[in-house]
Amino acid sequence: MKLLRSLSLISISLLVIGCTTLDSNSDFEDVVKSTKERSSYVELQAKSIQPDTQALIGTNLVKAELFYLAVMPKSHSASVRDSKIRMSVSYFKSYDSFKSANLLGNDIELVDYRPTAESCTEHCTVTQWFEIPYPPHEPTGRYC
Repeated sequence: MKLLRSLSLISISLLVIGCTTLDSNSDFEDVVKSTKERSSYVELQAKSIQPDTQALIGTNLVKAELFYLAVMPKSHSASVRDSKIRMSVSYFKSYDSFKSANLLGNDIELVDYRPTAESCTEHCTVTQWFEIPYPPHEPTGRYC
């Protein structure tokens, strides 16, 4: 869990730093993968990043990847779903799956958004896909 906590804190720190350095004249092509406009909100998907990982206790991650999915209402009265961080982690099959993470001092239960997958060559690995609401305790549509 400490590894997942470290990954989350590093990723969120990078996101916050990125939000404070960008303005309306900035070019976002290198960070935004897709933009979807809906009737009451706009959904932005950031390009994925591969965080550096190092196990402190427990499972060693074989691979980790995450991206931020921002959901921004078009008006203040619009009710939209929460923004989230989506992450995939691959680890050796002999370890248990991740159940929770500590994000900004809050323990958060991980929500799988896709079934786990297993692949075996020389070693068997499991890939787990989960999402974490972000920001964790702020109203929807408020970022940076």
